[in-house]
Amino acid sequence: MSETETKARQTKAARNSEGLTTLPADRYERKYQWVTFASGKAGEEKTVFVGLNGQFFRYPRGKRVLVPLDVINGVLKNAQVGVGNGNADAPEFTEEPAYPYQVHGDASNEEVDAYFAKKEQ
Repeated sequence: MSETETKARQTKAARNSEGLTTLPADRYERKYQWVTFASGKAGEEKTVFVGLNGQFFRYPRGKRVLVPLDVINGVLKNAQVGVGNGNADAPEFTEEPAYPYQVHGDASNEEVDAYFAKKEQ
């Protein structure tokens, strides 16, 4: 087993036993998925801004982007907003996703390299 594989397994074991405490610094220790965030309603921000354990991410709406799986599972799946029915006599609230998104699938290491190479130019 290579040193990278050993480190990745140790990181995964630590997360499983203690919960997610920090995101790995090395992008190869992360799993990524391709995601498109819904464009949003009039007046909403044109980006989605989320944070997880002191690390912040900003994603444009309406474009296919790479998102760490930890961010999807730790933040986006749990981010909800209360929406009222507008009836003052019988108010009811439901919860909806704060940041609606569509997952297009897992990203390979080659796709991750190409994506970040573009962003770092």
